[in-house]
Amino acid sequence: MQIQSNPVPNVGGGKRCVTEMDSEYFFELYEPFAGRGYLAVSELDESKPPRTRWFSTADLKSAYDHMLECARNRQVYHSWGVYAGIPASGRGRGSDILGLPGIFIDADVLSPDEGVHAQKKLPETQQLCLEWLKQSQLPTPSAVRSSGNGLYFDWVFKQPLTFETEKERASLHKEVQRFHQVVRELANSDRGWVFDNVSDLARITRAPGTQNHKTCPSKPVTVLTSYDQLRDNKYDLDELMLEVEPLVKKDDAELKETKQLELEEPVDFGGVKRANFVAIEKGCGAVSKWVRNPQEQSYEDWLALLRVLSRCERGEDLAHKISRNDARRYDPSETSKKYEEATKSMSPPTCGYISSELGEAACNDCPMKGTIHSPMSLGYMDPQVAGLHGEFVLDVVTSKCVSMKTGQAYSEKGFNNRFNHLVDKGNVHNELVRSKKAGKVEMIDYQPGVDDRLIKTEAGQVFNSWRDGGVEPVEGDCSTILSHLEKLTNNRAEFDHILRYQAELLQNGASKILHCLLITSNQGVGKSVLIDIWRNMIGSDNVHDVPPDQANTKYRASWANNQILFFEELRVGNKGAEFSNELKPWITQEFIEVEEKHIAVSSARTPRGMFAFSNFRSPLEISKDDRRYYVVHSKMQKREPEYYEKLWIAVHSEAAAFKHFLLNLDTSGFNPKGPPPVTESKLEMLENARPALELELERLIATKRGCFAKDLVTRDQIHDALSISMLGNWQYRELTEAIHAVGLVRRDTQIALSDGSRPRLWIVRNIDSWGSATPQRIREHLGDH
Repeated sequence: MQIQSNPVPNVGGGKRCVTEMDSEYFFELYEPFAGRGYLAVSELDESKPPRTRWFSTADLKSAYDHMLECARNRQVYHSWGVYAGIPASGRGRGSDILGLPGIFIDADVLSPDEGVHAQKKLPETQQLCLEWLKQSQLPTPSAVRSSGNGLYFDWVFKQPLTFETEKERASLHKEVQRFHQVVRELANSDRGWVFDNVSDLARITRAPGTQNHKTCPSKPVTVLTSYDQLRDNKYDLDELMLEVEPLVKKDDAELKETKQLELEEPVDFGGVKRANFVAIEKGCGAVSKWVRNPQEQSYEDWLALLRVLSRCERGEDLAHKISRNDARRYDPSETSKKYEEATKSMSPPTCGYISSELGEAACNDCPMKGTIHSPMSLGYMDPQVAGLHGEFVLDVVTSKCVSMKTGQAYSEKGFNNRFNHLVDKGNVHNELVRSKKAGKVEMIDYQPGVDDRLIKTEAGQVFNSWRDGGVEPVEGDCSTILSHLEKLTNNRAEFDHILRYQAELLQNGASKILHCLLITSNQGVGKSVLIDIWRNMIGSDNVHDVPPDQANTKYRASWANNQILFFEELRVGNKGAEFSNELKPWITQEFIEVEEKHIAVSSARTPRGMFAFSNFRSPLEISKDDRRYYVVHSKMQKREPEYYEKLWIAVHSEAAAFKHFLLNLDTSGFNPKGPPPVTESKLEMLENARPALELELERLIATKRGCFAKDLVTRDQIHDALSISMLGNWQYRELTEAIHAVGLVRRDTQIALSDGSRPRLWIVRNIDSWGSATPQRIREHLGDH
């Protein structure tokens, strides 16, 4: 287990220094709440009563800046959980908490300073505590923070754990408390340490970048681990509980039973091989659900479970142990009777029976659908490896392993780094490669509106990375968002087109729009709020935004398999033409070959729609006959701060109403497959992008001076006129392109003049007339008598 990638700081210096990771970590925790709820920031000053201030999660910067300022001379904490609203008084209670970013453990460390910790059964140093953590087999923390006088171990959730009802809050809080209990008991049984119980929902903690003033000089609170560790180690609550439950210390009898159950090979009972039920439970979602929620089982579910247990080691004991958890319906004699019946006259249930007859929803996302006949197939493999079989599918082209639960894809190296500790030797990735039972797919695809994760296609089985997400549409007021979009556009036609473009993406999510919306403006007017609006409407997993420094990268796999792709700020410089050509297949094709660092080139589905923003008037070079860009150059000027505060609130509060508005908008006049209308902004962009040579030639023709007074000119005359006008020289190709661009047409036949020359003539104007003119008329026009 990798814990520490940054050195433990000198925590006795009292110097206040905020690292980049300190500030990034705070925002990483609370930005996923997307403006929902409030954080409590509590100041403790010995000379004053405690004071609590409230900050919306839409204004995290103000909260963090306030804590840094307070930390200069006093203790400051913030609530670990996010409150649904501001309580009437004080810091509120656990029942006021809306959700948690993760779970943290507070591990105090012995201090030579008197009065820092009342508890003395503590680790002597931070390093000893970290070494224990590595050896404990606990899941790798997402981050480790130094509190100055101890450590915080943080397990961050992939998505915030939110409580929508009181019942849900109580149920999930029990899980959180259970996790705390396991870790604290483990520390006590292993080392005799006593960690504080900080499992209450209204618990406060210290923010990285602040100071711990319990000692003099004060000590910095800082993140000890890297961003890579945070990114690679995020969890669902269920994942955490599954990983820590096997670590619970049991009495001797239970411990003996567990060791027997977790044998890697089945035990031979009278010549009949018994399966390992732990492996089956870890690998089969249906069985796992029956074990964890016996109260929700139907009678048929319970009987199917007994049929599985009847072929497992110590099956009858487990049948009673599991059934006993449903105290209302548990009958010992009935359980024994049905278990015996299952053993003697019933066969284990098949996957088809569990899925079709029992209607078990867990089967829908089973990676091994079609590769195993029954859950019993899992009972003869290592339990940990069985668990991986039950969660991941292998992309045979890229060697990525994709979680059916979360959609997260690991490279071969990343998968080994994350899970190699589960096997005694070898390569855990190879366990899936070699396994006939493992789920395997030909590619990772994106099929909006299709709920199935695994889809059969002509090319073979594919993994569908689309997930329904975002807010539910609700009819209501979205006037702030609509007003802002109206200000961004210059006329009703542009406003309507941008709305219908978005409506098409929502109403026909699987269909691709074959043009990109390019919006340019002055800096800071609020173009990019569309990114956050769309994240709220359809979920972050379906939206990808490309930062300014990533537009020119060759590693573009992350651009694919998304509903909508945003370019935050196009500034490709002198590569405008090249980049425009590279973008064309992303706009027009269904699939594209993508490259990813250290991963084989693979095919992926292009985004269903694309937005590009820029502070430059002409960030791309597009041709006159372009059919792929709808261009809006917004004349909007940056507004006062209050305008954007109101807009930011609306991005979250009006997202559901805006989604409803778009879903009900009439798109009958919108053509997603045809070329978009040509706007004044696009014409201006094309004009500004024209070469200087072309513009000057057009100007000279318009003046009708010199050689251009006539309708017929030679190439040499054009060259000489431009040389005088622009004092320059050009390549043959450049001049030819300019001549064609301004509309001059070369006559097909040459005419002999009186001096014996036969010049190639270009028609400046009256093309039809001069194209069919007689030689005599041409000579007269040129003054050749």
